[in-house]
Amino acid sequence: MSISSRYHKTQLKLLGLVLLIISIFMSVIFYITITQEEKKLLQEEKNKLRLEIDLISGFIHESMLRHDYVEVKNFLEEWSMGKEYIISLQATLKNGFLLVDYKSKDMNQGKILKVQRDISFKNNNIQILIIKDISVIKNLVNRLQTNMIYISIFIVIFLGFLLWLILTKIAIKPMNDEIEMQTLELKKLNVSLEIAKNNAQNAAKIAEDANKAKSEFLANMSHEIRTPMNAVLGFAELLYNHPLNEKQTEYVEGIQLAGKNLLNIINDILDLSKIESGNMGISMDSVNIYELVDELKALFSIKAKEKNIDFILEVDSNIPKGLLLDELKIKQIMFNLLGNAIKFTSTGHVKLKCYLTNSPTDESIVELNIVVEDTGIGIPQNQQDIIFEPFRQQNGQNTRQYGGTGLGLSITHKIVQLLSGKIFLNSVQDKGSIFSIVIPSVSVAALKVEKGKNSNKQYKYSIKKSTVLLVEDVVTNREIIKGYLEDQSITILEAQNGQEGVDLAISLHPDLILMDIQMPIMDGYTAIDILKYNPTTKNIPIVALTASTMTSDEAKIRSICDGYLRKPVSQDELIEEIILHLPYTRKKLEQSETELSNIKEKIDDEELKVSESFRENILENFKAEYFEIKELMTNSDIENFCEKLLVVAKEYNESGLVINLKNIISLASSFKLEEMEVEFSKLQVLFSK
Repeated sequence: MSISSRYHKTQLKLLGLVLLIISIFMSVIFYITITQEEKKLLQEEKNKLRLEIDLISGFIHESMLRHDYVEVKNFLEEWSMGKEYIISLQATLKNGFLLVDYKSKDMNQGKILKVQRDISFKNNNIQILIIKDISVIKNLVNRLQTNMIYISIFIVIFLGFLLWLILTKIAIKPMNDEIEMQTLELKKLNVSLEIAKNNAQNAAKIAEDANKAKSEFLANMSHEIRTPMNAVLGFAELLYNHPLNEKQTEYVEGIQLAGKNLLNIINDILDLSKIESGNMGISMDSVNIYELVDELKALFSIKAKEKNIDFILEVDSNIPKGLLLDELKIKQIMFNLLGNAIKFTSTGHVKLKCYLTNSPTDESIVELNIVVEDTGIGIPQNQQDIIFEPFRQQNGQNTRQYGGTGLGLSITHKIVQLLSGKIFLNSVQDKGSIFSIVIPSVSVAALKVEKGKNSNKQYKYSIKKSTVLLVEDVVTNREIIKGYLEDQSITILEAQNGQEGVDLAISLHPDLILMDIQMPIMDGYTAIDILKYNPTTKNIPIVALTASTMTSDEAKIRSICDGYLRKPVSQDELIEEIILHLPYTRKKLEQSETELSNIKEKIDDEELKVSESFRENILENFKAEYFEIKELMTNSDIENFCEKLLVVAKEYNESGLVINLKNIISLASSFKLEEMEVEFSKLQVLFSK
């Protein structure tokens, strides 16, 4: 049924009901009105007849006193004949003698009014009964009824028309929409091939403009969101490096964690937006699948063991150690699928399987197959399409129990498509799911050269006396950069826009320029062009500071700058970039400091050990809270718990536990959530004995 038909049907039903109610109401009102009017007229006629009888008694008074009944009879008969409306008049004496019995020939018993009156004349009485023709009153009432009916019909028609207009106005919008849709369809059927071609070209132009507008919006929003986030995280880091009491430290760490959580969500949404707008590129490099799977094993094996499920890894030995892939995206695909599999599986197993299908014509081109299988809750057939949509989760899923934003599978699906691959789902509710991914046309590559990890974290860098020009329009961002460098022998010059930055650079010749890109008056691009073409400033290194997440922007900025930093910038990132351009000295950190920076590599799966006195006197007080937090695994609860336990562990000199707790806090502040949960789970051995 069409929209207009449904609205018309509803209108008619509603209109009929309203008119019926109005008709009944008006009928009752008119009936009461006419009845009261008729009674009023009849009462008036009775009063008139009584008055006339009183007049008659005056005329026959003398005759009755004389007992001249003949005279009385003649008077009454003449009087009756002279009144056209008198149908009958009877006069009866006290002794019962019928003195007068007048009757009109035109007597209508259906429209009469009777009035009887006894008149006393001393010892002589007479009873007079008059019957009057009231057909005039009846006709008047009938005319009144007819008029009322006409008025009722008019009112009902008028109100019906008014209601119809109102209801039609309510329905006019959907009716117009339907008419427009039908008109558009008719036009589409009648257009020629040439018009269709022109429409297609116009649509392509509009789509191109829309995509460009979306990309610009994405870049602007990235900048606008990351700029205040840079201030929040930057000031939090500066506060954290100052002497604080335990409560203040807890507050600052809470700000850091919440900020990084928000930044991670923003990054996910921006990643999804970049994929949809076609702005996420692919960076191909040699990837060692075996090492990638080992990293995933370290991340997920403890969690699987904790849930008492088997974590099975099957990697085909024929896979070369070097495949030309985008490592970050392949890792993100596996990470998302394995994370979901373990999260939704309580018994049985989770399996990751990787194998190749070789090209029949070229052995250097292979097809990579990634399969993640679980025996978890499964996905109903009618839900298997929507789970790949952004922010959509399986209906009935317990969000409190499983958590998640509904972005993981959507991003995974789109990344697979970006890699020209396909993803398949085979799932049965309450039995499990199998996600199969096929990445075609993967080239076998040379082995990837491994880079040393955490090498810089073993040293503390002191930058020699230098002058740095900071060109940044946001005051808070300038304060953060100055705070990061306050312990260095650096003189900082400040400029609020590109024009001021160019003027200061030409006049003062700083050793390094930190240049924001989006600024008022003159942006960073223009300022860099001027400085690079000026003979006196072209050799000054320029490091870009930007909040843009667009790949095209990054490529353009790197081509014109000597360095590149994306906001929010940490202190370590800033120092590591600056030492590439300015002279410095370095000092090897003390052992305790290197333990903190490389703590993840120093903690293995061996059982934690604490003294019996500490276990009995202290751990028992933390046991209930630990298992409660372990059920929910929220970041803030884990970090707060570790902070409290760390204070006590230091007092009792439990060095092994101190290292483990510091590691968990460090992982939380770095927003490495999976590793944080793994390390937190290791504490269970302390509370299970």
